[in-house]
Amino acid sequence: MNMRGYTVQHPLLRFLSRTYREYQSALLWMFCSVIFFYLIFPVLILFPVSFFASQYTLLPPSGYSLRWYQEFLSNSDWIDSAFTSIKIALLTSVCACVIGGLASLALVRGNWRSKDLLSSLMISPMIVPTILVGVASFFTLSSLGIKGDISGYVLIYTMLSLPIVVIVISSRLQSFDVALEEAANNLGANRWGALWHVTLPIISPAVFVAAVFAFNVAFEEAIIVMFISKPGVTTLPNQMYNTLIEDASLVVAAVSSLQIVATVSIFGAAALVGKNRS
Repeated sequence: MNMRGYTVQHPLLRFLSRTYREYQSALLWMFCSVIFFYLIFPVLILFPVSFFASQYTLLPPSGYSLRWYQEFLSNSDWIDSAFTSIKIALLTSVCACVIGGLASLALVRGNWRSKDLLSSLMISPMIVPTILVGVASFFTLSSLGIKGDISGYVLIYTMLSLPIVVIVISSRLQSFDVALEEAANNLGANRWGALWHVTLPIISPAVFVAAVFAFNVAFEEAIIVMFISKPGVTTLPNQMYNTLIEDASLVVAAVSSLQIVATVSIFGAAALVGKNRS
């Protein structure tokens, strides 16, 4: 209500406003906690379910055992698909770091007209819907004759990994002291020698973190693989999908739990390496 230029708030509004100001941090913490729990709850459910002794998810469970972990480790199809995914992920990490590292040097050190265009092209896989990328990958690899081959997987996953690799390495190069390279050049090193012996060791933590991200993208991608796979070369996400379609075995829960533990361990190691070398 407005009286002679003064605004008079309703008592309830004043109470709510004062309460919000006093408990703003606590309310924000509670809101973030609820969102975090909502996102993490399905992941936490996987761990107890993976120890169920029954064939399907029955509540309450009839018992607990390591049955599904044993089935994963003793089944050649699961082991072969896991090694295939690891091989693809390692090759993707190497290719993405080499291409992304050179692109980052060009973007940070270069001074040419098309730099903004190249930067946009490098980041574009992050904003294109995954379904469109899958359809485009299907037609591209089919026309090249490498659909379902390891080279096809590496090509597509390298493209998907480049944005995060370029972002991580470029951010480190922007804070790099170029005077160190100039000192190496004054001491007789050529440009590539200075890059290899001076720049690369200093930015190696960023390169390692970028490689971890690229590995994770290639190892856990589960949508595009449906468009580019073929019989004979089965990745771990593809094997999990086929198992869910056929019999919905709880071995998928065991494999998912192992993936979560492996991912957390790898990113934890990456964080420690970056902290120790920074």
